[in-house]
Amino acid sequence: MKRYILILAAMFLALRAGAQITLTQEQQDSLFEALLKQVMVDPDSADTRFRHSIHTITRTYGDSIAVRWAPDDYASWYVMNGCGYVIKRICYDDSGQDADTLAIVMPATLEEFERFAQNDTLAAAAAQVLYGESTILNGAEVLPGSADELMMVYDDQQNIYGMAMMIAELRADIAQAMGLMYIDRDVKPGLQYDYVVSPNVHDSIYPVRAFMAGGKVNEPYKKETFPFAPVDSVIDETSILLKWPYTEHSAYDIERRRVSSDTINILRRDDNRWEKLNAFPYISFEQAGGDGRSDRIYVDTPREPGIYEYRLRGYDSFGDCTLPGASCTVALRDVTPPAAPRIRHIEILRPDDGVYAEISWRLESKDDDLAGLIPMYYHPMLNEWIPMVEQMLLPTDTLFTANVSGLETSEITVAAVDTAQNISYGLPQMIRIADLVPPAPPTNVRSVISPEGVVMLAWSPSESTDVSHYHVYEANDTLHRFLPVPDVYQLRDTFYIDTLDTHLADLFHYYMVRAVDWSGNVSEFTPIHERYRPNFIQPSTCIIDSLWQDDNGIYMDWTTAPEEDIALYRVFRRLGTEGQWTLVGRFEKGEWTEPTLHVEDHPEYNQTQRYYYAVEGINMSGVSSGLSMQVSFRHRGPLVMDVPIKLDGTYREDYGCVVLAWSHDTLPSADPHHFIIYKTEDMEDDDSFKPFVTASADERDTYDYRLQQEHSARYFVMILYEDGRRTTASDVITVTRPKARQLDDKEKERLKKQRKENGTGRLNDL
Repeated sequence: MKRYILILAAMFLALRAGAQITLTQEQQDSLFEALLKQVMVDPDSADTRFRHSIHTITRTYGDSIAVRWAPDDYASWYVMNGCGYVIKRICYDDSGQDADTLAIVMPATLEEFERFAQNDTLAAAAAQVLYGESTILNGAEVLPGSADELMMVYDDQQNIYGMAMMIAELRADIAQAMGLMYIDRDVKPGLQYDYVVSPNVHDSIYPVRAFMAGGKVNEPYKKETFPFAPVDSVIDETSILLKWPYTEHSAYDIERRRVSSDTINILRRDDNRWEKLNAFPYISFEQAGGDGRSDRIYVDTPREPGIYEYRLRGYDSFGDCTLPGASCTVALRDVTPPAAPRIRHIEILRPDDGVYAEISWRLESKDDDLAGLIPMYYHPMLNEWIPMVEQMLLPTDTLFTANVSGLETSEITVAAVDTAQNISYGLPQMIRIADLVPPAPPTNVRSVISPEGVVMLAWSPSESTDVSHYHVYEANDTLHRFLPVPDVYQLRDTFYIDTLDTHLADLFHYYMVRAVDWSGNVSEFTPIHERYRPNFIQPSTCIIDSLWQDDNGIYMDWTTAPEEDIALYRVFRRLGTEGQWTLVGRFEKGEWTEPTLHVEDHPEYNQTQRYYYAVEGINMSGVSSGLSMQVSFRHRGPLVMDVPIKLDGTYREDYGCVVLAWSHDTLPSADPHHFIIYKTEDMEDDDSFKPFVTASADERDTYDYRLQQEHSARYFVMILYEDGRRTTASDVITVTRPKARQLDDKEKERLKKQRKENGTGRLNDL
């Protein structure tokens, strides 16, 4: 380890003294051959020759390929800034692979950085990390050569290295200027390219492992969509905190627009357009000691309250920005409540249909953003204020009559609500009511039972606000008299625990519940609730009764189990070679007619394997019968498929043969197939057709050189699949070869030349 540090120190001194280590072309070619062997070495192997690495990635754009790389530490980056990087490429095409050296890449000089705009702060930062002088020790009270000085220099180097790698990921042109990116424009679409980036120095001087990158076909790059929508929270009346999960992006763009529910406002306002909040790519830093993968945050401070929408874009290592992701909407609310109403008068009215309270109030001042008013009643039992209306009253209302039947003496107030949902409450006033009305019954009675017979009975509370407790009644039969449950008569909660004997012959136990208010008024009973007693005896399995199939599907009738508490049947299917059953049917109680379960299934055709079926029954306690005995089918489907095929043919004198060509509609199956052309020279007997020639699936024409002069032949074509299926035959055509006409020598020579030019190739003009 000490020797390694001394070698690094010597190299740093050599570079600071202006020494530059370069290689000849012959040395570079030799180094590349070594690199090709090196990149095949497992990067996690115990090979200690290479203490440093260059990590390389590529991206294809169709007309170019971007190569990005990064040394894995400050020392490697510092050394290679002085010697440069060698870019090697391997191209794969039909002739094999071709390796060549593309370039030796060096960081831009300080003078070359001046081509960037003067206000380009990222370019200035890149020049600073490359050529700026460190002042870390200026004014530091440390002993020269001490451990403290070494640690300060180390920390400074790490900061410079980290800043350099971060800047290079924000913009492609700056990454190229820093010598960390190369754009290969001498590429062709559709070919595969691999790249190796290595230092322009032999590994005997500075050993660095380079990894091959690429392995992708050159095609246009398609931008990805940012994967997350920001999650929002309002910090205060002027600040919004946005948060999103860690991603592999280097930096982000945060975009915002103002949202309005008014269509006319949306069309006329300028602030509903998306605007980018960050002038430069935004980087969310985290506290020291983090793992680098914590959530990213951004704080926005809009100018005024309103509804805002936010979305994100991300920058990757190539400086490319993603498409915007999903958005989130944030409401920055007005937090000032409106003026509170003042109750002027409360009068109790007792008509025949109940008890009513007439409430009047006034507003000392009316706010422009007042949305409405809500009369509220304080419920003593619930210990909370509850609204007396389902919808807010208008801001102009000053009188309201409420039905207070069933309520007891308490307090009333009127709340004012503005458009930002801020609420203020008026001074409460006493309201005195006598309760003569029974409460509403509870609802939604339900229960669960354990294997030991312990029943948890629950219900939704009464809608009446003055309920004191509940009564629970039970019976073993709906025709029996219901009696209160023993020991517990007044239930304050909305549940009751009971224990049933699971060994009784009765399958069900029955319950009813009613509510009682604080004045002793009782409600009506709930509908009778039926509770099934658990049965853990395994049910019988189904037995197949009949089965059949046609081209459309498979059909089965199963004899169901004799038990009365079967709640569900499930039908399963699998292919012969598959070990996993697939659920293809589910029948709940009432969906079958005893004692037969009818099952229909319409699977895909399969020419080689059988379909297997089995049925499982489950009783109301969840006990399964297990799978029944299996039945199987071979569902091959029709062997002859109706596919219209059009066949044309003629005798071509210039080819000296019969030319046949055909076409067809889209095939119902893309399985392997070929064409068979049938021929006969018998004009009467249709059974005399014999296979004449075959053609592959991509061929659409063929030739017949065997037809004699003044003879005729009939032809048709069909498609044959490898699994034995076939299509219907095409139309039958008749082709006649005429008698050869007498040609003079000039005409014979012309025809001979034409046939030679035509050759025996396929006719594209048919």
